[in-house]
Amino acid sequence: YSMAFMQQSILSDSSKIELVEIFTRSSPPCSYCDHAKKLLRNKLPNIQITEYDFIENSQKFTELRAKYPSVKSVPQILITMKNGSRWHIGGYNELLQGFLATA
Repeated sequence: YSMAFMQQSILSDSSKIELVEIFTRSSPPCSYCDHAKKLLRNKLPNIQITEYDFIENSQKFTELRAKYPSVKSVPQILITMKNGSRWHIGGYNELLQGFLATA
């Protein structure tokens, strides 16, 4: 399966989503982080969203980069499903593409 297909499948049924984690940057301001948080709140209003500042949570961000070496920037979105599987969606553009594909 392509990454776009997986993103679409994951985001198409919010009843299967347990938790969304988003790594952001609070200073200096990050417009893509703000857009991603707004999109998540609008599209997944009943899902718990946990936000991590990548500087304050540098160990968690280092672990994320070790698991996903292509990660170079924020935001980064991870989704945990109710069945326990965990998916790396990517950044704002990938999140937006995933939601647009489900519309």
